[in-house]
Amino acid sequence: LQRWHAGDARALEELLRRDLPWIESFVRKRLGPLLRAKAETVDYVQDAVIEVLRYGPRFVCSDRERFRALLARIVENTLRDKHDWH
Repeated sequence: LQRWHAGDARALEELLRRDLPWIESFVRKRLGPLLRAKAETVDYVQDAVIEVLRYGPRFVCSDRERFRALLARIVENTLRDKHDWH
């Protein structure tokens, strides 16, 4: 997490590879009927990962729990934005 915050792209790749299954599971749990009808789960996962890449480095996460809390917030906001758009 510290390497990622310092700008190490490989560290970010490792974090995403490690937590991508968790992100996918979280997205599946949070999708409502409207969003399920509009796109595949993988599309929402990709949108969330893009948001992590865009905004995540601004935040310092001291451990995996806080990193996942950040991921959850980003996923929630991404899904909410998509729902509002539809």
